[in-house]
Amino acid sequence: MSAAAKTVVVCNIEPGGRRRRMTSGLVIALLSALAAVYLHQVHAAWPVRAALLLPWFGAATGVLQALHGTCIALAAAGRREAGAGHARDMDAERSAASRARAVRIAAEAVGVAALLTALGVGWR
Repeated sequence: MSAAAKTVVVCNIEPGGRRRRMTSGLVIALLSALAAVYLHQVHAAWPVRAALLLPWFGAATGVLQALHGTCIALAAAGRREAGAGHARDMDAERSAASRARAVRIAAEAVGVAALLTALGVGWR
């Protein structure tokens, strides 16, 4: 089988971990949205509104990790969840696939956070 035809799909978190990440991501997104509305109402300066970049990044990271089934921190360490939150090592091929997916998740989260922050800063 050629390298192009061989695809390794790795989910390094279990369903419970996916639920936790989705829930925390949605809660952070809700709090970030409420903060954006509040900052709009009080006519906060743009640097104050831009500070929401970090919470938006946290929200996007949680949701995207849950959707893709990949924790970026575990992927960086070459590990995965097993059972009650414990992690164990993966083989080299699965670890590399997990890291590649984690890089894509982080890039997507940066893009989503930047877009939502720009919308909040530009909201008049």
